[in-house]
Amino acid sequence: MRLRWVLWRWMLLPVLSLVFVGQAAAEGVYRCTQADGGVRFQGTPCAGVADRERLPRLAKQQMAVSEADKRFIWHLNKAGQRGSLYLFGSIHFGTPEMYPLPRSVADAFVASDTLVVEADIARADPQALAMTVARYGTYQDGSTLQQHIAEDTWQQLSQVAAELGMAPSLLQGQKPWLASMTLSALMLNKLGYQEELGIDRHLLLRAGGREVIELEGLEFQLRLFEQLTEAEQEAMLLASLEEMDQGKAFFERLFTAWQAGDAAGLEAVFNEGFDDDPVSQRLFEVIMLARNRRMVQRLEGLAADGRRHFVVVGAGHLPGKEGLLALLAARGYQVRQLKD
Repeated sequence: MRLRWVLWRWMLLPVLSLVFVGQAAAEGVYRCTQADGGVRFQGTPCAGVADRERLPRLAKQQMAVSEADKRFIWHLNKAGQRGSLYLFGSIHFGTPEMYPLPRSVADAFVASDTLVVEADIARADPQALAMTVARYGTYQDGSTLQQHIAEDTWQQLSQVAAELGMAPSLLQGQKPWLASMTLSALMLNKLGYQEELGIDRHLLLRAGGREVIELEGLEFQLRLFEQLTEAEQEAMLLASLEEMDQGKAFFERLFTAWQAGDAAGLEAVFNEGFDDDPVSQRLFEVIMLARNRRMVQRLEGLAADGRRHFVVVGAGHLPGKEGLLALLAARGYQVRQLKD
């Protein structure tokens, strides 16, 4: 099975940016930034300024213009309907190069009455999140991850965790899907992608007096994984472990397509990430297609209320014949990509 789960989560699930934080809070693990900019996870508090103190400073950045033309944002409206939607494809882990946001994005955001996100990660309480993650993502019967997966999988996991600077023992209480998410977040940090620079968080910090509307919520996203069998979860974990050394090149291609507003290009790279085997298709249905259908229903309801909604969802949700743009076009919406 060739399933790029790190890529999918990076583009699809904002909860990824909080899962490790929540789990770390539950287990007494601290995420520390070293002098060289690297990240280390340890059992004692960080020396110096904590990472969490960097977040308020991000709020002081200003949205400004960019010289590029086409952007990964679309305006949708329907004849005879006053309300409209701006759909902006998000990358949930970001880099400084993503900012300031382009003129078209900034102008659409300023003109909108609300901010619509998959999950409001800016207001998530770390302790409450830790409890929710523990409820859905850890074993409550005293068993360990090593007991639930093949020994070869555990050995591979131990090697990858050690390479990422994390003791494998810290993963023992986690179910396979959560261990996969944790290692994915660590790998993204190692490659220079930071959760505090994700598009969702960037815009949530600038919501001002706008109403913030959740399409799903963090608990909904965590509960997605309850639908997966242990075998499917282990397949997801294995895919993550096997792709750890391949992520950088794929991220760069996805980022290039996103930055250029190239929906077809992003879809092409994205579609390389899965095969037609039953497990891949099952996971694709749970993580992507079912959520797209649910989001379309919510978005139609929002567009009917007469307001202008700025909608931020994972970029992977937008393109393709079963993506949000095509699904909404089939329901009578005019779809126009914005340019600077």
